Amino acid sequence: MRGGLNAASCGTRRSGHQAARPSPAARCPLPIPRCCAGFTLIELLVVIAIIAILAAILFPVFARAREQARKASCASNLRQHGLALSMYCQDQDGLLPTMAAKPSETPDLATMNEALDPYVKNSNLFRCPSDHAYWKAEGSSYGWVPLFNGLPLDHPVFFTQDLTDLPCMLDAEYWHTGGSAGGGKNALWLDGHVKFIPKIAG
Repeated sequence: MRGGLNAASCGTRRSGHQAARPSPAARCPLPIPRCCAGFTLIELLVVIAIIAILAAILFPVFARAREQARKASCASNLRQHGLALSMYCQDQDGLLPTMAAKPSETPDLATMNEALDPYVKNSNLFRCPSDHAYWKAEGSSYGWVPLFNGLPLDHPVFFTQDLTDLPCMLDAEYWHTGGSAGGGKNALWLDGHVKFIPKIAG
């Protein structure tokens, strides 16, 4: 009887020991998660294609945003010139300065820099941010309309032509994009307001 119990007990221990063994499936290493696996060539090409498409969409948007910022900075420069003209006239009995429209063509007249620099006091205001060459040759990105030379600020009449509705200073060239013809100029009026004038098609 004791031997039978011992045999049964031994069998029970052996069966318990066998049950404690890990199964073959448990001993197998876990599969590598998909997130930890490397990209395939196809996946890399798809990612590159998506980045290229996004760049093609966003780069023109960024370029337009930069141009709008340069245009706004240019308009701010012209407003400062409007204030400088007003101060000049206060010191000159209400008369506008006599300045060259393009110094290289009329070197006998004062340049815009020479006439307005005491009132502007910042040489960077003579340069439009979109101008990369003209200002180096002429000293300023802006052109003065010579019809206003020496006229009274409060009554700018050239012979019988009232010039109040005409701009007195503007971009020398079409630095800025915009308008149906693809370009335009910022312009200053004697009353100090600045407006973008689109290029006329044709």
